Amino acid sequence: MHTKNLKLSHGETLPTLLDEDGVPDFWVTAYITVKCRPASTFNTLRNITSRLRHLRDFERETGRDFITEFEKGLFLDDKTCNDLRWYCWVDIKRYSTFQKNRGKPRRKKNLVSLIKAEQPPRVDVDTCVQRLRDITKFLVFVAETINANRLHNNNVRRCIDEMRYRLVALTPKTSSSRGALDPFSIAPHPKVFLKLIELSNPDNPKVPFRGITRKRNALMFKVLLATGMRIGELLCLRTDSRHLDLLASPPMIHIRKPSKNDAHIDERNVPPAQKTTERSIYISERLAAEIEDYMMQDRRAATPSRKHNWLFVNHRKDDHWGKPVSLVNWNNAVGRIKKVDLKMFHGLKTHGFRHAFAYIWNKKVDAHNAQAKANPELGMKIISERERESALMDVMGWTRESSAAPYLKRYVKEAVDKVTMEGVDELMEYVDMSIIGGDQ
Repeated sequence: MHTKNLKLSHGETLPTLLDEDGVPDFWVTAYITVKCRPASTFNTLRNITSRLRHLRDFERETGRDFITEFEKGLFLDDKTCNDLRWYCWVDIKRYSTFQKNRGKPRRKKNLVSLIKAEQPPRVDVDTCVQRLRDITKFLVFVAETINANRLHNNNVRRCIDEMRYRLVALTPKTSSSRGALDPFSIAPHPKVFLKLIELSNPDNPKVPFRGITRKRNALMFKVLLATGMRIGELLCLRTDSRHLDLLASPPMIHIRKPSKNDAHIDERNVPPAQKTTERSIYISERLAAEIEDYMMQDRRAATPSRKHNWLFVNHRKDDHWGKPVSLVNWNNAVGRIKKVDLKMFHGLKTHGFRHAFAYIWNKKVDAHNAQAKANPELGMKIISERERESALMDVMGWTRESSAAPYLKRYVKEAVDKVTMEGVDELMEYVDMSIIGGDQ
């Protein structure tokens, strides 16, 4: 079975699961349409469909048909639930290679390497948890729908609830704190992104792009770093006044969620996702002038772009000329520019621009507060920690304060390290170094 994105008649893209004959899976399609579609974005629906394909793979591997069993009033027992949990740990992309090599004789240096070799490749705990949660919801939905006329029967209701409780109990526990991540492993240092902005200059001969694509990519990198917006929000910007207010003082970019009244349907195979809240972001007049120049000169030169109002378009004259930039196009562009200096740009991802923006933004607030304290006669307001958090939430488009934790880790870690080192330097003045041989 495989997933496919179907384009509906009104323009909406809906992911579905197809069998070997190209026929959509009825129950997966029903679940996605009825339960998930009203409150989920396209990316969420696509991820759920992919996880349910894992369930169908499990049925094929074990020779089971849960739909038929539910119709007979048979539900998952302890052994089946445990087997399903084990299968949710398996990395299916590498599992086929593992199966082929499993029977081949191999020499191992020690018992540990031998045991590791016999274990199938596994996914991380978060992936396993997401699979089990979505599979549990799907199985309960199917069981309740098939047995809708028998739910009043206490035995049927109890069996379905027991199946759910078993699967929930077997779901691995994960850490609830995203802030526990290493701040230096989340994204490279902001200086790396500033170097990337310099490298992407259209006049730089090292830029691995040609023609107008150079200018477009350089502009997109600048907008990401200057606004902290997500790549999905950047790719969904349009040229109308609902999204761009370049003549205002100061100029603004408005992040808008898709509206039913939008004149142009997103024709991209994988529509970029826009998360959380709508918001307005101030930009500099210089950046606004660059965006306007791109719109009036470069974008207009791509004739097919006049059929829609997406801001950033493809400029290579092929089948995609003038069409909006897709996630695949953008990821390829980032991958190409990383190859210019693999050592410097190691670990660089588009989402890292948001971390860099948050770091630079906090540094600017610190500088403002320091100036306000040093020069009270200027009457500058000192921004409190509460006001700082609230303002950052508005700029970044968060709805919960906990979302800020991973973005503040590097900033907080550096501040703590600085205070710690200053404290150590002060304490060293009171330590008798001769005790540990410091005077020798």
